[in-house]
Amino acid sequence: MHFSLATSLTFLAAISHAAAWHVTAYNNVQDCNPNDETEYQILEGNQGNCYSFGWSMPGVSCGHYIRGGAENKGCAGKFNAVAMYFHAGSNCQVYAEDDCRGVSTVRSENECVNDHEVLGGAQNEPSPILSFKCENTDAVLVAWDAIGGETSRQNRGTCQSQQLRPQLEVTIEAFFDFESGVLGNATEVPVEACLHRKKQAIEPQLKPRRQRRCVLSAKIVPLTIIKGAGHEHIPIPEGENAIVADFHSIRTQTVASPAHLTSGFYRVVPGPTRYGSYDYEETKYVLRGQIDVTDEATGITHHLVAGDWAFFHVGSKAQFSTKSEGVAFYAVTRPVNDIHVNLQGREEDTSKL
Repeated sequence: MHFSLATSLTFLAAISHAAAWHVTAYNNVQDCNPNDETEYQILEGNQGNCYSFGWSMPGVSCGHYIRGGAENKGCAGKFNAVAMYFHAGSNCQVYAEDDCRGVSTVRSENECVNDHEVLGGAQNEPSPILSFKCENTDAVLVAWDAIGGETSRQNRGTCQSQQLRPQLEVTIEAFFDFESGVLGNATEVPVEACLHRKKQAIEPQLKPRRQRRCVLSAKIVPLTIIKGAGHEHIPIPEGENAIVADFHSIRTQTVASPAHLTSGFYRVVPGPTRYGSYDYEETKYVLRGQIDVTDEATGITHHLVAGDWAFFHVGSKAQFSTKSEGVAFYAVTRPVNDIHVNLQGREEDTSKL
């Protein structure tokens, strides 16, 4: 499938404009590493507007967690933000005043800022973060299939990071091929840089019949965590003696065919960190001990203990470790990897049921 470059740029601009920024604000830690007493808000949006804590944030999704993430509460009322973490693809400005007034403090993706670093407050005094605004800077991979040598270097030089302006009109007559493989020299650059290349700088190198492609980078999908899920009381209606209590459901994004559903146990002891990159879904329930799971999408390490539940989405990435030992039950949408040697062949014969 081929698109004219004008159509492709419009398509990319629309996607980039809709791409979300993602931040977490903390109330009592300077290093963006929550403890058991921390309240934090996870905020996500796709507009570059200014937002003030304690005020309405139209178009922004918000999750408010207390007791270090053990409990979820509504995002309402004033929130005292002493630190903020900016996740992948999120470049932000924070302010010591409401409505993004005064001097901004700028931070890039995967960085933390705290109230001792915010500009514009009282001299030598911490300045709470009262407002912020962010933009998304997801990257694309641009492959030039017929441009090499000095020309390729020139194009990389003209593709400098600038602010995205989706309304920019570019009408270079060339084609993007969204299905072909990576060809020729390639460099990773922000979407906005591609869209802001000056027409006169690259037009001589582009030919109408040459194919180009842009592939949107994959965004890491945050985990879904419920602390203490297994300890919550399940009320049974009067007159009944059993009830189901569903608490999580999605439409699978696993693309493998035929589809599989595999159950198993996970055990971890102290040692090297284990890494997981998910092209399938996994639901995991901790049975005993502690399993430390670092969500690479948020940078947050969740200390999961018995009764805690986690869900890993297609596109999630996580790091697993423990300081003691942990055992969990899981169900995954993938084929069997490693057989439980003490359970192999233990399924009861249907004739005995």
